[in-house]
Amino acid sequence: MAGYMPLQRQVGFIYDSPNLFIIAHELGHGAFNLRHTFSPESFIAAERTTQNLMDYAGGTELWKHQWEFIRDPQNIWFAWAQEEGEGEMMDFNMSEEMILDLLKSIRKANANSKDELDLSFFQLSKGSKLDVEIEPATFWYLGISTNSGEKVLSSSELSFHLLMINPSDFSKVNCEAPKGLDGRFMKFTFKLYSPTLPPRNPGYYKTEFNAIEITVNSEWEYYLEAYLLNKEIQKPGDQFVNMEIVPSGTHGRHGGLFGCTRTSKTNCSNYDNKYENPGIQSGTQFHSGVDVRASVNTPLRPALAGIVFSVTETFTPGVYVSESLGNKIIIRSTLDDGRDVYIMYCYLNEVNVNVGDTIKVGQIIGLTGDTGNAGVRPDGTRGCSLERLHVHIEATRDGVFFGGAARIDPSMFITTKFDRNGNQINDN
Repeated sequence: MAGYMPLQRQVGFIYDSPNLFIIAHELGHGAFNLRHTFSPESFIAAERTTQNLMDYAGGTELWKHQWEFIRDPQNIWFAWAQEEGEGEMMDFNMSEEMILDLLKSIRKANANSKDELDLSFFQLSKGSKLDVEIEPATFWYLGISTNSGEKVLSSSELSFHLLMINPSDFSKVNCEAPKGLDGRFMKFTFKLYSPTLPPRNPGYYKTEFNAIEITVNSEWEYYLEAYLLNKEIQKPGDQFVNMEIVPSGTHGRHGGLFGCTRTSKTNCSNYDNKYENPGIQSGTQFHSGVDVRASVNTPLRPALAGIVFSVTETFTPGVYVSESLGNKIIIRSTLDDGRDVYIMYCYLNEVNVNVGDTIKVGQIIGLTGDTGNAGVRPDGTRGCSLERLHVHIEATRDGVFFGGAARIDPSMFITTKFDRNGNQINDN
């Protein structure tokens, strides 16, 4: 509950941050013996369908019969006989259906490229649920809290509270675990948008006040963001069929390829074909591997069979570490010509093999992820954006990766082929 004041009582309770609407609503119960508009004892309209003060939609209207009720002292004298449950302001245990309806409203608005979304129906609500299914993920915790909205005047000069947001404008930040739970959690915050006033053009502007907060376990943060923004994302378990190179910053898709791909060739090498440069370059001009799109926790299968040469599994998923490739697996394979090749898979959330293990093609060796500099910084920004989540793959002849002179293009061992712009080549 956000507030509680039994009918015609001298004492009530307001929880969390003070809110004028909640205070007025509770005084309506306690000081004037007013019932909810949806009360079974005096039903007028369904819950959240009016702008009446005694509804849950944030309105401030009082109707004629309510004013008459307030003026009649007899209604106050016998208030002691009324049940106390009528004085509850809000149900702080939103149903799973209501939580999903709110999320669907945001998703639908983004699908239709809307910049404004009125969620007044959901204001002053709060709740959390476990094991909420939103394809393709099951969120083992999902919590929502909404504010009361902005007080505005309608054309009839009656006031109501408007909970307006921009559905695509939200911030994310790591937060404390909800009471009684352990693990990593992320909070999505939508700011309240307020109507502009003359002489400014009609519209809305962003305020400093929080309108909606959504808390979710961090493992599924990416899927919630993709769902809200109506973005397609590779599902957990999807295989690397028709693989896609992830673009890198301003360099386009070719920036995710191996070689001198992140600047002009005149600044990087003397080779006419910058994609075939085998040399060692300084700075960030030379990309030492290929970036293959992969959502978090997608099963990873190796390009070649071999023996596990090295593993690193000390990094925490989702936690940003500067200049780090996170958890890694290196597999040594022997080619048909007798030469060895070492292939390294990076940014993994889970490693399922040990040094010395014999690996077969098709075997799951780990789960892709967001460790190292692909993780989330303390301020909530990501080292690797949602659209660019990937597994970084490198290859070398001698097992020396960082600064080694024997690095080679790992895409030669990948079934899917790409042109020099990073686009897939159709064999058909």
